[in-house]
Amino acid sequence: MDGVSVPMSFSNAQGIQVNLAPGNTQINVFELPPASVTWPMRIGRIPLQASAFQPRAEAPAIMDIDGGRGTPTLVLSGGGGVGKSQLAAWCCAEAAASGLDLVLWIDGRRVDTVVDGYAEAAGRIRVPGVSADGDQERDAAAFLDWLATTDRRWLVVLDDVTDVAQLAGWWPAGSNGSGRVLATTRRQDDAALSGSGRTVVTMDVFRPGESRDYLRSRLREAGRADLIDDALDGVAEDLGHLPLALSHAAGYLINEAVTGARYRRLLSDTTVRLDALLPPNADADGYGRHVPHTLLLTIDAAVDADPNGFVAAALRLVSVLDPAGHPVELWAHPAIAAHLTRHRTWPMRRRLLSRKADGDQVRATLAVLHRYGLLTNDGATVRTHALTARAVREAAPAAVPGAVGAATRALLELWPETDHVDGNGPPR
Repeated sequence: MDGVSVPMSFSNAQGIQVNLAPGNTQINVFELPPASVTWPMRIGRIPLQASAFQPRAEAPAIMDIDGGRGTPTLVLSGGGGVGKSQLAAWCCAEAAASGLDLVLWIDGRRVDTVVDGYAEAAGRIRVPGVSADGDQERDAAAFLDWLATTDRRWLVVLDDVTDVAQLAGWWPAGSNGSGRVLATTRRQDDAALSGSGRTVVTMDVFRPGESRDYLRSRLREAGRADLIDDALDGVAEDLGHLPLALSHAAGYLINEAVTGARYRRLLSDTTVRLDALLPPNADADGYGRHVPHTLLLTIDAAVDADPNGFVAAALRLVSVLDPAGHPVELWAHPAIAAHLTRHRTWPMRRRLLSRKADGDQVRATLAVLHRYGLLTNDGATVRTHALTARAVREAAPAAVPGAVGAATRALLELWPETDHVDGNGPPR
């Protein structure tokens, strides 16, 4: 190799090129022209649009965010499986079709993934101030500065935000009105959700007409219109019109060539578990989520958020009551307090707390369950989704008899002796 020059070159993040040749002690450094950025740009794993997607009634509120008063931020709040992420993905497609320069999708469950997503975008877009040493927080901050000042039109989606407080300081904000922020979360009634100018839109399950259109369209698109029958409306009702469950149910109908009537009979058989009727292999649209697991995904967070240790026992009580609702007064009954106290979970750090449940502690537990989307409590009535209740019972079958006993004792004592007055005779 003597006398043969073998040049080598490399470049760093700052666009500096270094050329080396054997036998040369001098390193020549050349400034490279800045790399160009190709617009439009899509960053992140945006979910594919589901088969027979229903735009939903909430769509106009999302697409009509007022961009004239700073950066509009909208938060889609709703329980697991109601279609928040799917609607957000639809908005991304609509935004791209309208000519937005940047669409960024980030997993919002942890602050570090948000920071990493911003930092990646900063590098891809080559925003001013990107660090040479890979400082993620510095790069993320530079990206937020760029969003606040750029004339480029952009949409940032923070999907499945679990802790709003942790994201303090990491919400995009600006004053030129060129961008939008869309977040999805299971959290409910969290004052932080609506802070800093954020607008909250509550999402619920499909309306009956949306369920009907979805199931029929899904079967037709799969070439199985022969499976459509009058029982499909009953299937949707049995599944509580939950979009994620309807998607898996449609996959089951198609895979097993089962009619709606047959599927309803299977659903009514309590010896058949949900994971058999809504199996992962029916996830034709790639949600990547097991329905029972999705419904109960926030239990661990709710348990950790409840300082009194009643979450698990309270959720089991709710699961044996009518999903359509029961009076909140039920939770003030001594039989309920005794049951919660007896089945309390006690993390080591909480063993010094009073072991007897009181009204304030029970109300605090209901508030936690409501906040994490495991039930709804409007101050008068407590409700839960029928599939959530079934998933809870299937997850802890041994706890069901005790919960039924406590709920029965409380209901019998609360039930009025005079049920109603006919009008043509004495009360009965």
